[in-house]
This record gives sequence, C-alpha cells and structure tokens, in this order.
Amino acid sequence: MTPCLARHWVTKITSRAVEESQSITADELTSVMQQEQAELRHQYLLEIASCTVALIDTKTRTLDLLSIGDCQAGFQLEAGSFNWLTTCHSLSNQIPSCGTKNINAGCHDHVVTRCINAKRFIAPDIYNFTLPQNAQFVLATDGYWREHLENKVPLDQVSDDASALTLDFGVSPSAAATEADNLFLY
Repeated sequence: MTPCLARHWVTKITSRAVEESQSITADELTSVMQQEQAELRHQYLLEIASCTVALIDTKTRTLDLLSIGDCQAGFQLEAGSFNWLTTCHSLSNQIPSCGTKNINAGCHDHVVTRCINAKRFIAPDIYNFTLPQNAQFVLATDGYWREHLENKVPLDQVSDDASALTLDFGVSPSAAATEADNLFLY
C-alpha cells in the first residue's frame, strides 16, 4: 500500500530541506517543493493534498508560512478563539471574488482550488509574521478548524481528518502538543 500523498510530501520536503540547509528560507523551500513535485507523478498521479509549513526562528521571533490547500495556521487567542493567518484555498473563498451572489458557500467548502498534485506545480502562498509574546501557534487541518472549531462538531464525530499542532512560545523552550500522526516537528 502506498503511503498517502500528504505524509509523503511533508516527509520528502522537510527531510530535503534539513539536508540542504540548517536555515532555509521560504523561497528556497518553494524551490525544493518544485523539484520534489516532479517525482509525484510516478506514485501519486490521482491524489491531491493540502500542506502548511511553518519556518520559525525562535531567536528573531520570525515566522514564515508556506500554505497551499485548506489547512490553516494561526494564533490561538484568549477564550479559545483563533486568528487565522493563512487563506484557505476553497471554492467558497473564491466565490465572493468572482462577484457571485446567492450561492450557498458552505456546499463549496470542501472543493479545494489550489493544492499539491502530481500533474503540475502550484507554488504555495508565502506569509511573513513576527511572533507575538506568549504566542500559542496552531497548525490545523480543515477537519479541525472547519468542522470541529467553526461547525462545533465533536472531534470524535468529524468526517474529515481533524489534526492540530500547537506550539506554545510563552514557554521556554517552546512546547509542542499534538495527537496527530501527520504533523511533524524538525
């Protein structure tokens, strides 16, 4: 059985990035992604995946996000609310920019408009931020942020992968928490 594309993708690009440089930039990682994408057609021709990669420098407190698909990255605020920093590449987010009205956007939430695929390389969006003091940073799949947080579906009842990785920068050294097997720290 072939491992899923998302797991393969993250493992390949992070291991390549670590091999090439101890301090890789967002542009350099995008180049690694483009090179690795060419190899996908041999094993993952019909699959798609979403991915958000966070490059965090704890000394300078800088955060670079590379995001494609419907994963989200952001800061958890007081009282459990979130400030999402990335834009989800779903059809429901594209409809307003097309001037289309009176369409039930909820039915288009799971239609991904940009993703990792074997047919062609699509560069991720790149975002740059400074980490606020005592920040709690979260990487989340759409099952977690959309179904669980927004739609209030209990985690054990979501229909999609509901994974989240939380990095607490208010603790030294930063603490990480996740129960997911598809989120990695390097």
